[in-house]
Amino acid sequence: MESGLPIPNLNFQDLTSGLATEQAQRRLFVALAWVAGIYVFSKLMLMGRRAKNLPPGPSTLPILGNIHQIPITGLHAKFLQWGEQYGGIFSLKIASSTMIVLFDRKAVHDLVDKKGVIYSERPPNHVADIVTHGDSFAFMNNTPLYREQRKPRILDEKVGHIQDAEITILLRDLLTTPADFYHHVMRTTCSVACIMVWGQRGATYDSFFGRCVYDAMESYSEALEPGANPPVDDFPFLKYLPDFMSPWRTRAQRSYHAMDETWKKARALSDARRDRVGSRNCIADKMLEDVKLTDKMSDQQINHFLGVLVEGGADTTSSSILTMIHCLSRHPEHQRRAQKELDTVCGTSRIPEWKDFKELPYINCIVKEGLRWHPVLPLGVPHRVAKDD
Repeated sequence: MESGLPIPNLNFQDLTSGLATEQAQRRLFVALAWVAGIYVFSKLMLMGRRAKNLPPGPSTLPILGNIHQIPITGLHAKFLQWGEQYGGIFSLKIASSTMIVLFDRKAVHDLVDKKGVIYSERPPNHVADIVTHGDSFAFMNNTPLYREQRKPRILDEKVGHIQDAEITILLRDLLTTPADFYHHVMRTTCSVACIMVWGQRGATYDSFFGRCVYDAMESYSEALEPGANPPVDDFPFLKYLPDFMSPWRTRAQRSYHAMDETWKKARALSDARRDRVGSRNCIADKMLEDVKLTDKMSDQQINHFLGVLVEGGADTTSSSILTMIHCLSRHPEHQRRAQKELDTVCGTSRIPEWKDFKELPYINCIVKEGLRWHPVLPLGVPHRVAKDD
């Protein structure tokens, strides 16, 4: 009995041909997968290896390079050890990236100073991007905003009198309560920087303009401590880990909010002062009066730019002064010799001025030795070449 359904004409040759084609496609797919796997494996094995044309450095591991040898803290001490072992220029492999470390003073001068045009770029730094939101020119590349912020902001000669006045107050404070020398120095440098930048003085260490920069810098330094963060820029997948697995991200975000709130408050107090008593001879007032400039930069960018100026003027100076106090307290014989030179040149009725600079060679040597022995930024800021050199 016929079912009424059409029976297809099966061609054995067509059937075997289709099976052969499918098998060929599978073999091709397997072959391509093997080739891709071998390629990826070879790349991974080469990742982290030091090329023969690179300067010497510590031995590496596949994929990791020298990541496992980077300490969480005290990276400058490790660099010192490697510099003494491998010479003035050595290299490190951070996964697929290469880091060239200049340990030799002449190499730094020949490359970073003489060829600063091509050696002043900044390498990618995801953590710094979170901490600054791109508003800090310390981490900017050669962009229009960077060039605008690099333009000099000139104040008149009266600024020197402000410094002299604050130093005189510092000397009085040191004589009155020498045990509080740490806070006296910190207040002085922060106050000088805030007067120049915001037009506001910090009368005491507990006042906002007497310590604002240190409150902002505390979390900033913690978030950007060399070695404190995973190599996010070399292993981008780390960016996408959840927050509970990324304490570094939470720390960086907390640092940004602390800095942002600090400089917002500084700007608000400065604006209120300007509304109350008018403009002063300070960078903030000059910038805000420049209509062309304010059109190029947002309020947030201006706030953080001014904040960076305070950071650079206050934190570095206080660190250097405290280093000198430390040195001279441990070596009173050098302090007595420096005091004798100072009394000979300036007497006992005035503080030294810039015109006395060449007449105080021993004190100059002491200051330079302090900066060499305990630099504020022992590692400096990472650079990247803009083009092959």
